[in-house]
Amino acid sequence: MTHGKTLLLALAVLLVSACDAKPPEGASAAPGDKAASSQSSSAPSTQQDVPTVPNDNQNASAIKPPSPDSVLYMIYKKDGDGATSYEVDYGSWVTYWYGHQFDFKGKHYFTGFAYKTPEKFGEEEQDAPADPEGTVAISQATFELTKPQDKAPWALREADGFVGEFGAYGKASDIDETRQPQSYETQDGRLLLAVPTTTFSTGVATAGFALFVFDPAEVNKLRDKHWAYIGSIVTGSDNEAACDEGKVMPCAKSTGALAFLAPKQGSGLPTVQVTPSGTVIDAPGKTRTLGASDVATYAYDTEKNSYNP
Repeated sequence: MTHGKTLLLALAVLLVSACDAKPPEGASAAPGDKAASSQSSSAPSTQQDVPTVPNDNQNASAIKPPSPDSVLYMIYKKDGDGATSYEVDYGSWVTYWYGHQFDFKGKHYFTGFAYKTPEKFGEEEQDAPADPEGTVAISQATFELTKPQDKAPWALREADGFVGEFGAYGKASDIDETRQPQSYETQDGRLLLAVPTTTFSTGVATAGFALFVFDPAEVNKLRDKHWAYIGSIVTGSDNEAACDEGKVMPCAKSTGALAFLAPKQGSGLPTVQVTPSGTVIDAPGKTRTLGASDVATYAYDTEKNSYNP
């Protein structure tokens, strides 16, 4: 009888230990990722409930993705204690920027983007004002939905500390939550993602898109990893904060519809077209209405690895 109780107690301890050993926020480490799998005890403490999937027909996008602090942890391997922005090394800060769920080639993915400010050495750099041209390094962690009915449904596929750089004043462009992201799947097996952004300077809000390419099959291998930032485009502006209802200058506001035009050769990245509407300042004290002649197109430049007019 004593032997049976001892055996039951041992089994209970094993079960409790197995339940405690789980990676952060519903995401499991990639196979062979020893750094991610061996540090679960120091991973972000913030946990969220992951909805269960009653059947295979439920929309995969309804499953809660890895949390922002988990994305940061997977990329930078430093625990932020649940924060979505925190200091890492030598005055450098990391910040969660944007998360995107998408289907591609029969798989369901989630990519969390973040950015890191430059390191600062010495008192002069520490006390220097923000540089208007001070860019940040964009990073990403990509997960695949592999076990939708599991408490940890997402498997880490890769984490990359540098996808490219952009921004100003030591921060990335703000996400424009009034617009939706857009994407285009190429015939050669890549995904072009346009993330809606907005910036503000001298009383003018400027709308645009940051463009990224996802190339898991390495059709056009640009880097060691599979995401790359390939430029930003402007789609509209609004000077409401500067015009003071027309007392300082004419008020002008414009927006732009984004479209992807298939490449003539049939494969490769598309041409990006922006069809504007609204008004712009055309001369001192005057505005004009935008029309067909203002349609702008951007083509991908392979040598510069970016979209240019």
